[in-house]
Amino acid sequence: MSDGNVETKLEYVETRLGDVETRLDRVETSLDHVENRLSHVETKLDKIEVTLLKLSSEVTEIKVRGEAYDVKLDAYQRASVQVVNLAFGLIITAVLAIIIPAVIGG
Repeated sequence: MSDGNVETKLEYVETRLGDVETRLDRVETSLDHVENRLSHVETKLDKIEVTLLKLSSEVTEIKVRGEAYDVKLDAYQRASVQVVNLAFGLIITAVLAIIIPAVIGG
């Protein structure tokens, strides 16, 4: 082998190594960008998790309030039915109190 041929091959290898180093630098830069994006995504996911925990707590609170409201509404409906029944009972009693003496005394 001649020295020129060896030098040419060495230059080729050095050029290729330079290309590989350049590519590795690009890959490293890309990985840094990906790492930064993942860090931002992780931060956002943490915020979403906190928000979901708050919402879950609020939904549980609303559910408890709804159950208490249902109990109050049920009691109100029962009382309303009793008041209506009492009113009809009083009306019927008043009507009978007027009709019976009129029929018997008449």
